[in-house]
Amino acid sequence: MSAYSIIPMVFAISCFACKGRYKDFIRKSGLTENLDYNVNKIRKAMEKFVMHADSIKYFLTQLENADSKSKSEIENMLVNIGSAAVPVLVEQLQCVKGAVRGVVAMSLIRIGEPSIPCLKKVAETNKNFEWVAQYLISEIKGENKFAA
Repeated sequence: MSAYSIIPMVFAISCFACKGRYKDFIRKSGLTENLDYNVNKIRKAMEKFVMHADSIKYFLTQLENADSKSKSEIENMLVNIGSAAVPVLVEQLQCVKGAVRGVVAMSLIRIGEPSIPCLKKVAETNKNFEWVAQYLISEIKGENKFAA
C-alpha cells in the first residue's frame, strides 16, 4: 500500500462510514469488517509515511512548472492531508507567488474549518497578511463580503 493511497483511504473510510456505505467500501478496498484490524493496518501504513513540512514544501516547488493535471493532483493530495498540512500551507502562503499561491489558497479553502484558527493567528502577527486571511476565512464560511 503506497503512501499516496493510504491518505485518501483514511478519508474515504470516514466519509463512507458516515454515509452508510462502509461495508461496500470495505469489500472493494480489500480491508475486512473487523474495525480494529482496519485501524491497525491503516496505522501501520501511516507510520511508514509521515508528511513533513519539507515534503509539503517540495510539492509546492513542483507546482511552479507543473501542468494543470499535476497541479490538480498536488492540490488534492494537500487537501487529503487535511489539518496537518494547514500550518505549513499558511506559512507558505505568505511567501509564494502566482499559481503556487492560488493552489495553496484553494487547498486551505477546501480543507475548510480547520484552516481558520491558523489563518487568524498569523493575521494577528502579520498585518500585511490580514486581508488574505480574512478573504480565505470568508470563502471557507461561504460569506460574500468580498464580492464585487
